[in-house]
Amino acid sequence: MFRLGLTPMMEIDVKRRWLLKAGALIPLAIVPGCGLSEGTKQPGFLTACTDNQGNHFVAKVHADGQQQFQIPVAQRVHDACYSSRLNCYYFFARRPGTQITVVDAQSGNWLETIESEPGHHFYGHGVLDLEQRYLFTTENHYAKPGANGEGIIGIYELGSSQNAGLKRVGAFSSFGIGPHQLGLLSNGNLVVANGGLKTHPHSGRNVLNLPTMESNLSYIDSKTGALLERHVPPDSKMSIRHLAISGSDRVVFGVQYQGNANRPVPLVGAHTFGHNVKWLRCSELDLLALRQYTASVSVNLSGRHALVSCPRGNRVTLWRFGKHGEGEYVSHLPIKDVAGLINVGEDQWVASTGYGEVIQLELQGDQLFRTQQARLPVRLDNHATLI
Repeated sequence: MFRLGLTPMMEIDVKRRWLLKAGALIPLAIVPGCGLSEGTKQPGFLTACTDNQGNHFVAKVHADGQQQFQIPVAQRVHDACYSSRLNCYYFFARRPGTQITVVDAQSGNWLETIESEPGHHFYGHGVLDLEQRYLFTTENHYAKPGANGEGIIGIYELGSSQNAGLKRVGAFSSFGIGPHQLGLLSNGNLVVANGGLKTHPHSGRNVLNLPTMESNLSYIDSKTGALLERHVPPDSKMSIRHLAISGSDRVVFGVQYQGNANRPVPLVGAHTFGHNVKWLRCSELDLLALRQYTASVSVNLSGRHALVSCPRGNRVTLWRFGKHGEGEYVSHLPIKDVAGLINVGEDQWVASTGYGEVIQLELQGDQLFRTQQARLPVRLDNHATLI
């Protein structure tokens, strides 16, 4: 069994690492507003984008809409992560893509492209271990005989420098089909959203197992690959796809429902290891307005509030947690085709949209407000990663 042999946790505060070199590469239309609070540094975020000709890129953008770099890529990218130790970015191709693009954070230049193992494809997400020695990726091992689309967590070793590159050193089961987003807990273990959807590169993004699909939320020992806990939603068509982790290790996750469009199933849940899943309360009318689909999940620093983007419902939803972890829907802000979300302060977020908008959001009481926005001449993809 592959073992990482993790040493004690490094304290990494990525929210303090703003990279301020280079200027905007494309013109922006800025809509005036009050912006972030006075004295707040403009955070940067990583995202994927596509132009009007269908060309795909990876980019770094500031919360005010200024862009630092835009690099063409062969495959559409979904999400990204940042290594402060090596000062580079890792962009993951979305399902059924087969590439990880590595970019130098100092210069914004392309470093290398890593191909997936033969017979594997990526699901668009990855996460670094606590010491940034290893990168974990969600994958489908579609070519393994009898695997039936087995979900895999790939393990890549980061070298001692950028020049050393990434090296595949192992893998273990995700304990489900269709592993999508994964997160790292404070003890170094993994939590994985297994969406339950079987796919194959020859069939593109078509789902091949709708009648038999089963999703789950799995906790995995990152040193041994052993399953620690697994939780299955009450309806087999509830596909758990995205998640965020609070400072207290509460996992907040979103569902994309694959069943009857008129059935009001819960779409947001929360879980703490060792306890039962809590499905957040929401009225039937509000649930149906989300059109059975959630995208990004983002929790604020205290863990008292979470935002969940719902691009099909054209809204960002606000959810609130009580003293005992119970949660409920509070309100929403209408934003067309909104997907990416990052928290940049206790009550401040940045959202991105498929229309190229970068929108600063502020929570006041139980309501979200736009405070500033910019528009880029590209379609921004589903996620934004704070750096």
